[in-house]
Amino acid sequence: MKPLAAGIKGQLILALVAIILASNLAAFLGNVLVTKTTFDQWIGQNDRATARNLTQSLATYYSQNGSWLGVETILHKWRNAGDWDRILRWDDNHDDDIPVVITNPAGGVVYNGFHGFDRAPSFATALQNLRSLGEPIVVEGQPVGYLFVKSMVLKAYNPREQDFLRSLLVTVGVSFAFGLAFAVVLGWLVASRFTRPIVKLEAAVQAVATGKSRHRVPVQGHTEIARLTVHFNRMLEQLDAQEAARQNLLADVAHELRTPVSILQANLEMLMEGVYPPTRERLASLHEETQLLTKLIGDLRVLSDLELGIAPATVERVPLTGVLTECCDKHQALFAEKQTRLDLVVHSSVQVDTDVQRLTQVVRNVLDNALKYGAPGTSVTVDAGPSPTHPGRVRVSISDDGPGVREDELGQIFERFYRSDRSRNRESGGRGLGLAISKQFIEACGGTMGAQNRQPTGLTVWFDLPVA
Repeated sequence: MKPLAAGIKGQLILALVAIILASNLAAFLGNVLVTKTTFDQWIGQNDRATARNLTQSLATYYSQNGSWLGVETILHKWRNAGDWDRILRWDDNHDDDIPVVITNPAGGVVYNGFHGFDRAPSFATALQNLRSLGEPIVVEGQPVGYLFVKSMVLKAYNPREQDFLRSLLVTVGVSFAFGLAFAVVLGWLVASRFTRPIVKLEAAVQAVATGKSRHRVPVQGHTEIARLTVHFNRMLEQLDAQEAARQNLLADVAHELRTPVSILQANLEMLMEGVYPPTRERLASLHEETQLLTKLIGDLRVLSDLELGIAPATVERVPLTGVLTECCDKHQALFAEKQTRLDLVVHSSVQVDTDVQRLTQVVRNVLDNALKYGAPGTSVTVDAGPSPTHPGRVRVSISDDGPGVREDELGQIFERFYRSDRSRNRESGGRGLGLAISKQFIEACGGTMGAQNRQPTGLTVWFDLPVA
C-alpha cells in the first residue's frame, strides 16, 4: 500500500493538517491562558470586594465583643442565614470550610477556613507575603485585624468557578477537535483540486516517455502548474518539429545521394556492358559525381560536428577587414562574369577571435548565394560596422537585389536542405547546406546570424561577431 505522504496530495494534506493543528493548538493554549488569567483577575477583584463587605460586619462584631473569640460561629451563622451563601460557600462536601483567613494586627492567624491547606508550607508563606495586602478591619480608626478571602491567600476555586473552567475547557477542546476534522476534510479537497492537473501532466509525461502518445494537456488557470503545462505543450511541439525535421533530413539526404549514385550506377553498368566506351571524358564525368558525393558527405559531417560542438577549429585574432577584402577580391571575377557589381563598405576596422578558414567559408557561402539569386546588372554590397542591436559586436551584412524570400520562410533558410519553392531550385540553389553550416559556426563563435528582406526587392543576410 502506498504511504499517504508518498505523493504530493498526501504531503499537502499532512501539511494543511499540521498547520491547522498547530494554529488550533496555539489558539487553544492562548484562549485558555487569556481566559484563565482574566477569570483569576475577576475572581480576585470579586474576592476583594467581598472582603471589604465582610470587614464592616467583622468590625461591628469585634467592637461588640472586644475580641475575635467565637468569630467562626458568627461566620457560620451568616452563611447559614443565606445572606452570605454565595460568598462563604466553599465546598458542599466540607460544610465547615469557609474560605477566609482572619489575622490579628501582628499577623497571627485568628481564624483559618482553609482546612487541608493550613499544613502546607505554601500556606504560611502565602500569609506572610500577603499580610500587607489583606483587607484591614478597622475599629475606632485602628486596625484590629486583617481579612483574606479565598484568592487573596491561595489560587483556589469554589464549585461554581470550577464548573465554569471545566465547561470552558470542554468548549475549547470540542472546537479544537472540530477544527482538526475540518482541516482533514479541507486538506483533502484542496489537495485533490491542486494535484488534479499534476496527475494529468504526469500521465501525459509517462505517455511521451513510453512513446504511446503526445497529447497536449489542457491549461487551466494561471498558476505555476498552468505555466508548467504550457511549457510541456511547447516541448511537445518542439519534439514534433524535431521529429519532422529528422524525417525530412533523412528524406533529403536520401534524395541528395540518390541522384549521383544513380548516375554512377547507370554509367558503370553501361561501361561494363560495352554500351559506352571508357573514354577520358566519361570517366572524368563519373569522377565529378564522386566529388559531389564527397562534398555532400563532408558538409554533413561538418554540420554535425558544429551542432555537437566538437568541430575542430584554430581560433586566432584576425582583422575582419582583411578577411572580407580577400573574399571580395577572389569573387570579383565571378561577379564580373555575371555583370554584377560587388562593393565592400567598411565603417570600422576591428579584430575578432575566430577560425579564419571557417569565417572565410561563411562569407563565401553568403556571397555565392547572392551571386546565384541576383539578376545581371544589379549589385551586391558587403557592409561591416557596429552591430545596431548588440553593443560590443561587429555586424557584417551582405545585401543583394534578388527576389528575396517570403517573410514566413526567413527563419527557414538556415535549416538543412532548405530551398525556397518560389526562387530556389536544385540547379541554382545547391544542396541547401551552406547557410546551415554558416549559422552553426557563427553561433559556435558566440555570435548570431539572420536574414531580412529588402525593399523593394532583395535579401540581406547578416551575422554579428564579438569584437576581440
